[in-house]
Amino acid sequence: MGFLKTAGIRLYHAGRALLGRSYDPEGWYSYGSSSFETAMGNITYDDLVTWGWFNGWGFACINLISNAVASLPWQVVGRNGEAQEDHPLLSLFGQPAKSTGALPKLGEALAYLLIGGETYILQGSPESGPNIRKPTKLWVFPPNEITVTPNTKSYGDILNFKRGANTYTTDEMCQIKLFNPRNPLSGTSPIEADYPAFKANTQIMWWYSQTLEQGGRPGGQLVTQSPVGVSSQAGAAAIKFAETRISGISNAGRVVLPPPGFKVEDLALRPLELGITPMEEATRLRIFSVFRVPPECAGDHKHATYSNYMEAGQRFYQDTVLDYAQRFAAKMNEWLAPRFGDGQLAVDTQNIPALQEDKDALAERFTKYVKSSIKTPNEARESLGLDKVGPEGDELLADSRMVPLKQITGEPLIGTIAPKEGTE
Repeated sequence: MGFLKTAGIRLYHAGRALLGRSYDPEGWYSYGSSSFETAMGNITYDDLVTWGWFNGWGFACINLISNAVASLPWQVVGRNGEAQEDHPLLSLFGQPAKSTGALPKLGEALAYLLIGGETYILQGSPESGPNIRKPTKLWVFPPNEITVTPNTKSYGDILNFKRGANTYTTDEMCQIKLFNPRNPLSGTSPIEADYPAFKANTQIMWWYSQTLEQGGRPGGQLVTQSPVGVSSQAGAAAIKFAETRISGISNAGRVVLPPPGFKVEDLALRPLELGITPMEEATRLRIFSVFRVPPECAGDHKHATYSNYMEAGQRFYQDTVLDYAQRFAAKMNEWLAPRFGDGQLAVDTQNIPALQEDKDALAERFTKYVKSSIKTPNEARESLGLDKVGPEGDELLADSRMVPLKQITGEPLIGTIAPKEGTE
């Protein structure tokens, strides 16, 4: 066993050395204090905001997910499984909007998570009195404002957080992040996962805008046909001609005659030559794929992937919204909920409008189970999130028209039934 342990430690250190990382004498991996750093390393938080958030489709996806998660029917459930109304844990995330019921702080945290791959939540609580350690307020910060100091004695754990001149413990601040294969202390942004698609899509739209400002024409140049060149006076006249007669949307469609000795040549490909429209559509679909948003939910009905909008909404909530909600709830139940007792933050999935059709299908299935004597009425109601109806609901129901076959044949059902006399 000693030999295996020694060999394992040597392999561990060799692997870390190959990765170019440092390690302390006790063998724990140390990253060192660092501020926000993307998994690719050469992409800044401002880049993610510029090419992701300020991209029309990226903006739509981020808002769609963050608002959907914030607007879920959140509740605090006790050990007995009953929801606790007006729990202080819910009020920490901001007073729910009267129109949507959304929790503002939660939506803000989710937006930062989708842009930067991580977000930070700071809690403020009294240091004395009856409500000691019970948070009364929360603040949400983007990842570029926080510096993480790792705990060198525990791989992947954080010792503290720094924001400016202030230092916070893991009891005061928590980090919510998406998996990063290169650094367990930071997250990976969905935008970073397909960064070229976001950047290309944004640049394509700017290309469209700039081309429209030029009347739909690609960039061009005035080329002299004189072998000895032109005078400064002729050059200045050519420049003025280009600015007043060719450039700008006001000159779109105008027939022009170049100055004597000059001709107009294109400097860029035209939209059809560049294949710009298929490229924009391809990058757009990649953006939807990264965020796990059906195209029709973000407003792109041309590339709809489901037979109807309702079905797309169901898949969006099941695959994306509830996944992010569970990530958030798990972290809050570990870091925040224990300060208020035994309540757990959870989503009341029975009351999500987008999943209502699934609930109707589930009710229809359990109704068949009851009619087939597979489940009792109370078992079916409990599966649907409804209250029991009393002791009489614990009995299996049977169709009065259905009787055992033995009562008809007079014989037990063994093998096949012999034909009656006089029949063949």
